[in-house]
Amino acid sequence: MKNSILCVVEDDPEMRELVVQVLASLPGVDVLDFVSGEDALAELEGRSPSILVADLGLPGMSGIELIARSRKLWPHLPVLVTTGNRSLFQVELARYSFVEIWEKPYPIRELRERVHSILVASETQAFAPFGAIDYLQMAGFGHHDLVLEVTLRDGRRGQLEIVGGEVWSCRLGDLWGQAALQEVLAGETRQVDFSPLEESPEQRMIGTPTRQILAEFAHIYEPAAGGPMLLPPTANADSRARRRDYRRAQVRSRRSR
Repeated sequence: MKNSILCVVEDDPEMRELVVQVLASLPGVDVLDFVSGEDALAELEGRSPSILVADLGLPGMSGIELIARSRKLWPHLPVLVTTGNRSLFQVELARYSFVEIWEKPYPIRELRERVHSILVASETQAFAPFGAIDYLQMAGFGHHDLVLEVTLRDGRRGQLEIVGGEVWSCRLGDLWGQAALQEVLAGETRQVDFSPLEESPEQRMIGTPTRQILAEFAHIYEPAAGGPMLLPPTANADSRARRRDYRRAQVRSRRSR
C-alpha cells in the first residue's frame, strides 16, 4: 500500500520545518514541503495528495489561488490553511466552505491529530451506495416530502428540503440555494440520511423543477436515438462516475454562456 502524501506549503522556514517534523511522525505518510504554491503544483503534477496544509500569505501565488487551483486538480482534497491574519482573507475564504482555517499560533500537536483523523476517515469510511441525486430521483417520482442530510467525502454536510418531490431549499456550509445544490449533487457522497419533512419551508429558494434537475444530470447519458434517459440508481463506482461527468458538464455549460 502506498503512503499517503501530505503537502505542506509554508514560506516561513522554521514553521515549515516544525510542521513537517510533526506530520512526518504519523504512520504511513510521505510529507512533501514547499516554499510556494507554484513549486507545490509543479512537483505534484500527476500525483494524488491526501491532504494540503498551506499558509495563506505565500510569496508569488497566494494561498487563495493555491486553494482554487488545487480544487480544480483534486476536487475532494482536504485543505487546511494557516494564517496569522484571518480577517484579511475572510471575504475570499467565504467562497471555499470546505477549507479548515487554523489561526497562528495554533497547537501543532492538535494539527497533527486533525490530519491523522482525516486520514483515518478516508481509509475506513466507505462511500454511500447511492448519491444524493439517486435519492432526489426517488423522492421526485414518489412526490415525497423529505429532508435529506448529505455528508460528502470531504466532510462537508448539506441539507435538502423536498416538498412534494420538488427541491425547495439546499444548503452546504456557507453555500445556499442553487450553488449549494450543484455541489451536493456533483460531490462524492459518504452518507445520506433522510427523514419526513415536518413542515414546509417558508420560502422556496430553488425554482428549478426536479424533472429538469434530473434531466440535466442524465443529459450526458442520452442514447444515440432519443432524448435524455433517466437512469435507475446505481451503486458506488458507477454512481461516482456519473457525478464526476455531471460536474464537468456543469462547468462546460457555465463557460459557454
